This record gives sequence, C-alpha cells and structure tokens, in this order.
Amino acid sequence: MSFFKLPAFGHIFWRASAVISIIILLLLTLLPSVNTGINFNNIDKVYHFVAFAGVTFLFMSAFINLNRVTIAISMIILGFAIEVIQYQIPGRDFSWLDWLADCAGVLAIAIPFPKRKKIKA
Repeated sequence: MSFFKLPAFGHIFWRASAVISIIILLLLTLLPSVNTGINFNNIDKVYHFVAFAGVTFLFMSAFINLNRVTIAISMIILGFAIEVIQYQIPGRDFSWLDWLADCAGVLAIAIPFPKRKKIKA
C-alpha cells in the first residue's frame, strides 16, 4: 500500500499544477536576469531542458483530452516566443541554443508519454 498516491491524469491536481508551473516558468524567464553565481558553461541549457520537460509533463497529465502533438507544438512555440520576448528584456537575449534545449525537453516527455484515455466532458 502506498502512503502517497497521485491522482489520475486529468484530475484538478494536475490542472492546478500545470497552471502554476506555467506562471512560474513565465516569471523566471521574462523577468530581468539575475546573476545566480553559478558559473558552469551552458548550465542554463540544463535549466531550459528541465523546465520545459516539467511543464510539458504537467500539461500532458492535466489536459488528457488534448492531443499530445498539439501540447508539444504549443510548448515549442511558447519556448520560441519566450526567446523573442527575452531579446527586449535587460540582461536577457535571444538564444537559438536555449530554444533547442526547450525543444529537447518537450520532446523528451512528449515522445514516450503514454497514451491517455479521453474523459467525457
């Protein structure tokens, strides 16, 4: 018997988590850059990969009636839009490599994500 059991896909838990995650993602990516003191080459690419993999997982878990290709394409477009907007923000810039890391995170979740049963509204 499990002490903590996650709710089924499509549950309000997943929807709330998806909305909160997108808000956090937008805040972290669209506010002016802050120096974290971490100075590993291209560590931000890891951040991009993890962030977009996490948000994609939550959206696929929350909105099971949406096609996973639609969700994946939406996340890829969101990553590109963020990069375009970052070009206008002090301390930020447009980076193709950041966007490719976003895409890799999305695809790492979208491709192996299990088929989900649709819920009737």
